[in-house]
Amino acid sequence: LSTQTITRLSSVGVSSLPLGVAEDQSGDIWFSDAASNSIGELVGGAGGTVREFPLLTPSSGATGIAVDQQGNVWVADNLTGKVTELDTAHASPGTTASGPIR
Repeated sequence: LSTQTITRLSSVGVSSLPLGVAEDQSGDIWFSDAASNSIGELVGGAGGTVREFPLLTPSSGATGIAVDQQGNVWVADNLTGKVTELDTAHASPGTTASGPIR
């Protein structure tokens, strides 16, 4: 992303509240969505496809997000005080993220 401009990459939905944002090694953008209780992935940058992965714990308040060197996505669940992992090597859209991990 350019530091000179702000670009709207994609709309993720009417009932969404994306809070955390992280980029993986392939350049895809990941976000935590507190309103839909899910992890989202924007594949391919601007105009790309949005994929969603629901979180296991209802109403978890997904906020912070990070991607590790293996490509796994980690989300801080603000309302439950837990951390959730999405194993991206084995997940497909609609797959529930594993967790909670203490």
